[in-house]
Amino acid sequence: MEASELSEAIADIVHDARCRVGPGSVGAEQYDSEVGDQHFEVTPLENLFTYAEEELLDLINYCVMLIIRIRRLKGQME
Repeated sequence: MEASELSEAIADIVHDARCRVGPGSVGAEQYDSEVGDQHFEVTPLENLFTYAEEELLDLINYCVMLIIRIRRLKGQME
């Protein structure tokens, strides 16, 4: 993969991420507040810290799940 191909793949994935929070998306339903701001903009800091920590822990879990799948696939290919 050349650098330009990697750059294009990154742009595609960022586009997918943006679509998850754009108008009419499930993210918009989850993150928009009643006053027109995003929840993270109006959530009290104490709650935001808790939420951020929970999301980061979930990210670790997803990374571990992905590593498990990669190792299994690698084992099948060997």
